Amino acid sequence: MNFISKDLLAYCEQNSSAESEVLNAIYRKTHLTQINPRMLSGHLQGGFLKLLTQLVSPKQVLEIGTYTGYSAICVAMVLSEGSVLDTIEIDEELKEPILANFEQAGVSEKVNLHIGNALTTPDRFKKAVAKTQSHEVLYRLFTEVVVDAINLVFFKRRADDVVDFLA
Repeated sequence: MNFISKDLLAYCEQNSSAESEVLNAIYRKTHLTQINPRMLSGHLQGGFLKLLTQLVSPKQVLEIGTYTGYSAICVAMVLSEGSVLDTIEIDEELKEPILANFEQAGVSEKVNLHIGNALTTPDRFKKAVAKTQSHEVLYRLFTEVVVDAINLVFFKRRADDVVDFLA
């Protein structure tokens, strides 16, 4: 299913910076080794997440749904000194590939990977999310984003799951 018109997609691709070699390698590896590679954020979404991260300049970022780490890497690449990204992935089988991708991209020091269900995650993450305002949720490019002055939270789930998480 295509959500973006071909003309708009072509325009974005023509007017975006090139994908880095490391991100391209992770994209390719994900498509060769994973059952559902379309879950990967990809170059245009990654660029959008980089832009949001640079605009907000958060100290703490929480990502829910890591998959193979592509979007986490995009965010970590532009985090300011001393900022950290905590990312939660439910699929334990992805742990080693994710960590290898973080290492390959040189972002391991900025990213903390947590394996488990985000809906039953430790209270410290729920408190971080609770600081955000749910009315600021932006639905763009298949990723829901909640932004405030000190936190940037990426939800890669249906809106109903986000409401359950925040409850």
